[in-house]
Amino acid sequence: MHNPGRTRLPLALVATLLCLMASQATALPMRIAVLEFANASSDKGLQSLGKGLQSMLTTDLSKVRALSLIERGRLQAILAEQKLGASGHVDTKTAARIGKLAGASHLLAGTYTVHGAKMRLDGRLFAVEGGRVLLAEAITGEKDAFFELEKSLVRKLIKTLGVKLKPKERAGISRIHTADFAAFKRFSGGVAHFDAKRYEKALAAMRAAMKIDAEFKLARVTLGQYEQVIARIRAKADSLVAQRLIAIAREKGDAKQPRRLAA
Repeated sequence: MHNPGRTRLPLALVATLLCLMASQATALPMRIAVLEFANASSDKGLQSLGKGLQSMLTTDLSKVRALSLIERGRLQAILAEQKLGASGHVDTKTAARIGKLAGASHLLAGTYTVHGAKMRLDGRLFAVEGGRVLLAEAITGEKDAFFELEKSLVRKLIKTLGVKLKPKERAGISRIHTADFAAFKRFSGGVAHFDAKRYEKALAAMRAAMKIDAEFKLARVTLGQYEQVIARIRAKADSLVAQRLIAIAREKGDAKQPRRLAA
């Protein structure tokens, strides 16, 4: 029986509304976790390059509005909790586990190989749900043109994800961080030192990278971030030392000493 108080929507309008709801659901940012790339070279002096590549890839992908990037610090904490090394040799099961813990929809892992004047990047993009490999790409080129290999991997990854870039986004991911391999190596070493809590060496390495390439914006931004973090760590350490000295003075019954220390 027809209820005159109830308005029925036309089927065409219902279909349109459903399509809009579906498009809004699919428009939600994909959450990408970029793991540190592993060194597949025999030269252990290049061990830190994986951290530099991870930072550059994350920075480039963060310029794409449709993508949301998982922070490096969170990934490091998860890898430590799961007792997983920073290895680019990730299988589908491990990728699904790391991705779910990080709250990611996709995970990028890989390796790099430097042999003489040649360099190769091997990247694999996993769908966290089910652990399927969506992209397995090997990119080879000149070591001194490492930045071209990194940009090529970024573009292939974005294409695989089905993201259509806007002009501003295309310009953003096309900007080269540095075209100097020595600066790239210093930058990567700085990230490695910071992760290992060798703070003075981290700052020195970042400054050295900027000295080699004054236009290395990522190194300058990273240096600023490190300086802020280190300043907070030192301030907290100084506060703890002061509190401990006051406590010791009180234990000794010196009533005047705490006031002098506090001042």
